[in-house]
Amino acid sequence: MGKFFKILCYTALMVLVVFAALADRVKFPGWLEGLNVALYLRLVALTGLIIAVFTSWGFRRKVEASQRYRRSQQVIAEAEAAAQRKQGALEQLQVRLEAQFVEKEKKIRDEMEGIKAGYIEQIKALKEQNLKLKETVSNLMQAVKQKR
Repeated sequence: MGKFFKILCYTALMVLVVFAALADRVKFPGWLEGLNVALYLRLVALTGLIIAVFTSWGFRRKVEASQRYRRSQQVIAEAEAAAQRKQGALEQLQVRLEAQFVEKEKKIRDEMEGIKAGYIEQIKALKEQNLKLKETVSNLMQAVKQKR
């Protein structure tokens, strides 16, 4: 619709300019005799101004759209850069946390091995005591049998 209106306005301006040039040079019968040249030139100027307003308005809209596009591209670039920085920070944090996890897991295993070794020694000592007690009980039972 906008292009159609522009074409129509430019055509009207050209027709008015051509008729203005012909009105002074050639005498047309009837319908152009009562034409006032000053009024005609005002119509040409007014039509030209209307065309200039709409053309400048269209140009302004194009410039604004271009500026919005550039600004949106800039915002997108800044957002991508921020996302990449955050992604890098997350990757570093993940590596650090995994290293801490491995270290803590090793400490816990070492502590468990130490505690386990202590209990194994206690179990061995209790088994030895149990064997000694069994021997003592068997010796006492044999002594009781011999006294009877």
